[in-house]
This record gives sequence, C-alpha cells and structure tokens, in this order.
Amino acid sequence: MDENEIKRCENIRDDSVTDTDAVHYHFRQTYPVEIVLCLSCNRKFESRSMVEIFEHYYYIKHSKSCGDCLYCSGNVFEYKISGEVKKFHNCSRSKRGLE
Repeated sequence: MDENEIKRCENIRDDSVTDTDAVHYHFRQTYPVEIVLCLSCNRKFESRSMVEIFEHYYYIKHSKSCGDCLYCSGNVFEYKISGEVKKFHNCSRSKRGLE
C-alpha cells in the first residue's frame, strides 16, 4: 500500500456511521408496528422488526409445526403478517435441541 492509499483508507472512517457486528441489514431494519399472528399457538403480538418475531419463537414453546426443515429436520413454524403467511425456522437452534 502506498502513502496515498493509506491516507484514503484513514479518511474513509466517518464518525456518523455506527459500527455493528455481522448482522444482516434485514434483521436490523425497523418498520411501522404490525400485528403478527402465530399460526402455531394462535397468539397475536406486535412487531416492528424481525427481532420480535425471533423472540416470540425463542421464548414461547411451540408444539404444533407446519413441517420439518429439509436440512436439519427441525420444526418449521408459520406466522401471518400483513395478510401474508411466512415461515420461521432456525437450523442452529434446532440442532442444539432448543425448540
């Protein structure tokens, strides 16, 4: 690296940018509050990001699933948001027996 490249790299850092760990933007994004209906336990909860959906499945035990994951054979769950049915599953959690 020559001197100009080093100066250019040093100037890239901008204090207005927040450093985060390796979490995909999709999971950090927030939306207006929406009502989510879990089709496994029939509970309704508010969500403004994927975090609330993850938390619902992490903290509440679900016995009814809509199928099994093709990769790890863990439970796959469905929820409804904005009139659209979506699926939730976490392979690493299933492999550790945390479902």
